[in-house]
Amino acid sequence: MLTIVYHRPGVAREEELVRRLASLVSAARGERVAVVRLGDPLPPDPGRLVLLMHMRGGHWLWLRRVAGSEPVIVPAPVTASWIYGEALRLCGPGLCRVYLVYMRARRAAGLQASDLERVVAMLSGAGVEAEAVSVERPGAEPAGARAVAGSCIAVPMAMFRGGLHRSASLLASRLGCGCAEPMARSGFAALASWLTLL
Repeated sequence: MLTIVYHRPGVAREEELVRRLASLVSAARGERVAVVRLGDPLPPDPGRLVLLMHMRGGHWLWLRRVAGSEPVIVPAPVTASWIYGEALRLCGPGLCRVYLVYMRARRAAGLQASDLERVVAMLSGAGVEAEAVSVERPGAEPAGARAVAGSCIAVPMAMFRGGLHRSASLLASRLGCGCAEPMARSGFAALASWLTLL
């Protein structure tokens, strides 16, 4: 059994994406896939536990403590591959600067930074210049990101539409960039493939 734990989306109808994902993965794996909103009780025997997030942080620590085991997050190679595809789609071939918009973790900030650094390094290795920019609260515009020559995109480091997607959209608008949809929308197939093979 696989249990997918997700953070409540900022936009309620985004939860339908989690149910669709679980249904598809369940059919492909030939086993039950449970879906649990973060904070709700886990099934008695959750099996493999997946936290549908790109980075470890306070939510990951909480789930690890509650479950008594280490939840899996979306691996950096899967995240970097999705972002690379979005950069090609939104910028076209050639130089593209990517702004990874995230909210800094209050707990486990070192783990979050490590996960972000891995994604940035993988993108850099693929020839994509990436910069992580944080927001103080979801929906706020990131401070510090500067416009650069050439194409750019803002990528919300979130699964669903909500505050981080709004923050990425604000940044994209200010810099004249494209804005990627969250991964559960624009990277649905990549998520489903990864979860099926997990």
